[in-house]
Amino acid sequence: MNICVFCSSSNDIADVYRKDALLLGKKIGEKSHSLIYGGANMGLMQVCATAVRDAGGTVIGIVPDNLRKNTEQKVLDQVFFVADLAERKEMMIEYADVFIALPGGFGTLDEVFEVLALATVEAHDKKLIIVNTNGYYTHLLAHIEHSIQEKAINASLQKTFAVANSIGECFSLIENENTAL
Repeated sequence: MNICVFCSSSNDIADVYRKDALLLGKKIGEKSHSLIYGGANMGLMQVCATAVRDAGGTVIGIVPDNLRKNTEQKVLDQVFFVADLAERKEMMIEYADVFIALPGGFGTLDEVFEVLALATVEAHDKKLIIVNTNGYYTHLLAHIEHSIQEKAINASLQKTFAVANSIGECFSLIENENTAL
């Protein structure tokens, strides 16, 4: 399975999130899945990719040309250099079977919203799992719920994503064939 992980490239992010990125990467590798990610050698991106590689998984990076210098070449089994962030998102969405959002900044949020927006117009039927470690996404999830209540977002959007409060719960959602993501 190709698992696309959206997450922070910040080296200053809290250790609680690093631990989750490490555990997620380890589980992806141990299950012989492939990681698709932004290819960076920083922050949670680097932690997750290194853990996948160390656990025997395949690591695929999709990197905009202007970010080549931040590429984690040592752990990549395959790398695609693309023109820009828009093309990176397009390739990630095309190649992934499922998406996981760990804590991250504007880039992560952009990727999450792109996946959700495309799902709402039925451009894909792939699922997104938002890992809400330490309540990181609680405010965003409340905003989505508020937008649904205010009829700005169709309630059917809720079928396109699930929320996990731990990496274990995240993998249960991935592995349970009968899940109602």
